[in-house]
Amino acid sequence: MRAGLLLRQSAAAPAAGFALFAGGFLASGSQTNSTTKYSFESEAVSSGTNITYAAQAIAAASDGVIGLHAGGWAGTLSTDVTSVTNKYTFSNDSCASGTSLTAARRWGAMVCSGTVSYYSGGFASDLVTGNNNVYKYTHATDAVTTGTSLGENKTTHAGVGNTSYGAFSMGGVSLNYSSTTRKYTYSSDAETSGTSIPGGGRQSSAGSQSATVGYIAGGATSSSVFVSTVTKYQFSGESTATGASLTTVMQRAGNAGNATITIIAAGRTGSVGSTATTTTNKYTYAVDSCVTGTSLSTAVSHGAACSSTPGHL
Repeated sequence: MRAGLLLRQSAAAPAAGFALFAGGFLASGSQTNSTTKYSFESEAVSSGTNITYAAQAIAAASDGVIGLHAGGWAGTLSTDVTSVTNKYTFSNDSCASGTSLTAARRWGAMVCSGTVSYYSGGFASDLVTGNNNVYKYTHATDAVTTGTSLGENKTTHAGVGNTSYGAFSMGGVSLNYSSTTRKYTYSSDAETSGTSIPGGGRQSSAGSQSATVGYIAGGATSSSVFVSTVTKYQFSGESTATGASLTTVMQRAGNAGNATITIIAAGRTGSVGSTATTTTNKYTYAVDSCVTGTSLSTAVSHGAACSSTPGHL
């Protein structure tokens, strides 16, 4: 009886999975298409399969079967922005091109309902205007359609969400630093104001989530002031609270987790002009603790992250 019960419990337990960090900007000054897998269980770091294009400022989301990477900055000119997408199959570490976004974008944010990923905002061919477009990527059919526009332009913002709605928080356009949140309800494509983030505006934060809380990590409050702040966005009731700080300031990082922890990495830790970092942070939801994790094998910033076992699915 006990053995059978243990077997049933073991079979029902979700796989620990891994965070996948993809693309970004290397210390050498070039974009990369490499990936790094960070095991949630063992904290081992290993190389994954290269995605199909090299870029920084990519957005990523996951349905637990594939990780979707979309858009990004694929060169040195402001016009080197892309609409391409990549599908990373977690079970066999394979990559394939997906359907392109309706328009080229970089520094947007993306969340996944479990069946559809929602890419919001971002810059087009300049770093001034910003956009409020939402592009919906249906995982089963690879169809890309246009959703309801956000109520304001957002770039370099963070996305968190559960299976009902996504919250696109902070960011800004040019040197404006926003604290606002736009809430996108999947079932109706309704777009409304969400709860603003306390403590003033931030850009370049990274979002991940458990089933009940979104974790918005790091960012910048000006062009030269980076922060270690973690803001918790409660999906039920939409209240916010301050979590445990990262072990170092970090902006333009990736953030991906499972049901118990999230990993923040592939960001920049110094002032403007500084290089990439191998530093990682491990945030444990249950006790609100943040500690240094296993270092990445290669220093990278402006990376994207998604999870093979998303915490909200």
